[in-house]
Amino acid sequence: MTVRAHARAAQRLPCVLAHVPVVPGDAEDARRRDDLPVGRSVEDIAHRSDDTDVATIDDFQKIEMRVGRVLTVEDFPEARNPSYKLTIDFGAHGTRRSSAAVRQWYQKADLQGRLVVCVTNFPPRRIATFDSEVLTLGAIEEDGRVVLLRPDDDAEVGSRIG
Repeated sequence: MTVRAHARAAQRLPCVLAHVPVVPGDAEDARRRDDLPVGRSVEDIAHRSDDTDVATIDDFQKIEMRVGRVLTVEDFPEARNPSYKLTIDFGAHGTRRSSAAVRQWYQKADLQGRLVVCVTNFPPRRIATFDSEVLTLGAIEEDGRVVLLRPDDDAEVGSRIG
């Protein structure tokens, strides 16, 4: 398969990604490799036709995630799950509050001053008696334990995650 950059210039496309050809070199390769996404975009390679909840890059770009630093940590006994009320500094983007159901895995001192990653453009959500303004992100382990996401220490407060 060739691509014409100009009327006379021909170049061969890269044919190998690891050990599996992604773009067949010619029609014979395409006939031998019926498992390749011939004629489809690269984004379709990992998706099956039954994927109904596939997010697009446009969906991802709508979510604003930023680095924040936890300023204060308060107990939140009114919450259904063991939680803290966090006040988080996002630098030039101001401070916001978040409810984080992590009290059974983190002590207050562990959270004070910690960098976190938060979704900052969701609407506020009422948790018991508290309006949570940002969603603090964490990895949920198989046993249900939440491990808060933490950028490297040199990440600037307010930096956008992309």
